[in-house]
Amino acid sequence: MRPYGRRHKDCAPELSTIGSGPVRRQPVRFYSGQAPEKWPKDATIVDLAAARPTVYVCRDSAIAHPIRLGRRCLAVSHRPLRPRPAGAKPVTFPRIVRFAGVFPALLVCAAVIHAAPVRADDAVLATVNGTEIRESDIELAKAEVGPELANIPAENRRRLLLEFVIEMRLYADAADAQKLTTGPGFEERLAYWKTRAKRDAYYEKAVKDAVGEDVVRKLYDEKVKDIPQEDEVQARHILVDSEELAVTLAERAKGGEDFSKLAEEFSKDPGSKGKGGLLGYFAKGQMVKPFEDAAFALKKGEISKPVKSQFGWHVITVDDIRKKPLPSFDDVKGQISQALEQQKGTEVSKELRDSAKIDYVDAEIREQVAREAEQQAARQRALEQQMQEQLKKREDQQKLDGDAQ
Repeated sequence: MRPYGRRHKDCAPELSTIGSGPVRRQPVRFYSGQAPEKWPKDATIVDLAAARPTVYVCRDSAIAHPIRLGRRCLAVSHRPLRPRPAGAKPVTFPRIVRFAGVFPALLVCAAVIHAAPVRADDAVLATVNGTEIRESDIELAKAEVGPELANIPAENRRRLLLEFVIEMRLYADAADAQKLTTGPGFEERLAYWKTRAKRDAYYEKAVKDAVGEDVVRKLYDEKVKDIPQEDEVQARHILVDSEELAVTLAERAKGGEDFSKLAEEFSKDPGSKGKGGLLGYFAKGQMVKPFEDAAFALKKGEISKPVKSQFGWHVITVDDIRKKPLPSFDDVKGQISQALEQQKGTEVSKELRDSAKIDYVDAEIREQVAREAEQQAARQRALEQQMQEQLKKREDQQKLDGDAQ
């Protein structure tokens, strides 16, 4: 990936530098959210996807953090990596980080990009050896690797997608130059990825387009009304080892001393001690039972008697009581959309399978399919029988109730 710097041909990462992927141990450092000009002058970029570890000395780059794009991983080290001694074996990495696994897909996508019609508003973003890369190409790449960029700052994603398409074009051009795009092997790959492209096109139309924001919003509006609004309390506590000390602290707090300062001085809870014993809001079922019972029995501003739990002795006060806020649409629309898409995908797959004639020629697989079908049928029969029994019990109970009246 030459745009990121000057290549160091004889360098390899120290074994202590690279974990089992991604880079995770010192001396590697992630410069997340930092502009390149703030990187140390001797920073290096390690390409974990190359057949041999490839090291780039950092100069100028618009990427201010490690990235994982497609199956390609880049990481940033805070100092130059030592040259590989003569005769030393190159360091190898797990297959999951290798970029070559997506090469057939890149070739097909490159062909699509080359042949796609140009829209009037389809701006040119870059050229590679004279071949234009447009905004529509970025959209196609986003459909392929977009989910893998979820943890990348939004302002950097478009640039990363462009670099992905640039590298795809370079690989495709290199395949053309070496005449790798002919022969039975390539035709088999091309046929597979063409089928996959058709599948994706139908999935977009039949599944994703059917789960628009209006559908998600409608389900949210229906379900949010059924969510019970639980009580929540915002509490503070002081955790100590002895009942005697807890009694003393409770009396001091009830006498007017600042509860927060007492917690900072005496509490043994490292998570809340520095915050004056503040635990934040919680509902029932989130704390151990003795603590929960005591907290929800208090009124706002009251201080509890010492309460014993498996952690020690607690003195509790309640800062606030409220109804737990319902989740906003923006908070849950991603989860709802994903669930609806999965449900719709299952329905569409079943419809397609039911309307198709599928013959399993392989004897072993055919036997597995038959066994699974029988197991599913048995589960369905058991479920139907259980429902019938429950219905009969309900009818019998209704008849008894009617006779009693």
